[in-house]
Amino acid sequence: MTDLLLVRPPGGRGPTLLPPLGLLYVAAAARDAGYRVGVVDAAAEGLTWDELRRRCAQVSPAVLGLGGYAPLLTETLESIQTLRGTCDSMVVGGPLASFGAAALLDEYRAVDAMIVGEAETTIGPLLAWLHGDRSSATPRGVIARGHEYRPRTRTRELDTLPMPARDLVDTHAYRYPLATCKPVSTLITGRGCPHRCIFCDKTVGGSTPRLHSVGRVLAEMEEIVARSGPGYAVLFDDDFLIDRQRVVGVCEGLIERRLPLQWKCEARVDGLDAELLRLMRRAGCTTVAMGVESVSADSLMWLQKGTTPEQVRTAMGACRDAGIDILAYALVGIPGETPADVAATVDFCRGQGV
Repeated sequence: MTDLLLVRPPGGRGPTLLPPLGLLYVAAAARDAGYRVGVVDAAAEGLTWDELRRRCAQVSPAVLGLGGYAPLLTETLESIQTLRGTCDSMVVGGPLASFGAAALLDEYRAVDAMIVGEAETTIGPLLAWLHGDRSSATPRGVIARGHEYRPRTRTRELDTLPMPARDLVDTHAYRYPLATCKPVSTLITGRGCPHRCIFCDKTVGGSTPRLHSVGRVLAEMEEIVARSGPGYAVLFDDDFLIDRQRVVGVCEGLIERRLPLQWKCEARVDGLDAELLRLMRRAGCTTVAMGVESVSADSLMWLQKGTTPEQVRTAMGACRDAGIDILAYALVGIPGETPADVAATVDFCRGQGV
């Protein structure tokens, strides 16, 4: 019997379908704790709900785990209802659980426990608790009915976490419209963002940056290439450029190793400069995604973004000069903005070649 089966629900018919990185981190941590783990990515495999239920019933896991975040709320709730009969216990994690675990647990009686926050250090103790005496106190970071919740602190040294269990999914099943080559992989080199933008949810990652070392980042990129061959990596850090010197170290390491990996990252406009972007391009960076939000100075101030329209213009120009494509994020519906303000942001981005 599989001790833990992690499931991503059906869907993913659009142009973007990326590996379920959070589930793969949890899978690696559970496996390191000595448990037998499987992953079913129904979106990547094109499974229907009936096919997914039959697959899970065949595996008959002791514990079935689901991740969840707001855009997939409907699919998560459907998974709870559809798959509960295929397992002994069901757990839910991810931002959805971290934000509203108590309310969801009260409403959905099929769920046995929810993980609040990062799950890697929680999943092993939770599986032991589910397999053992459930009258005892729950592990820290777990919410279960009839038990007092005890919070768990975030992992400070990210290098102590195992690499995601990428061997449990087919990398060639994923796609990303901005990828310049295939296959497509994902990784995250740091967690937590110190900036104060009021629209951002930091429930899981927090506000204190915790970064993988240069050596760990390079080792993970080498592992991706060794497993799947030359390809494309999407970096999920909220801001890859939080530590400029670390970025320099990663880029220089990629160049020195001649690693055949192209990549895209997320960055704030006030962290981009011409010299760094040229180095990033030499190291394989093809696209930088940046939060423009608006070209209205008043709107940026209201959002507590801490950037200016001029910084946006400078960052975009530096990307163009370095030969790096730009993905611009903009917000619609900022309080106080008019349709003309939104159009001005769109026109500005188009004028910069985005």
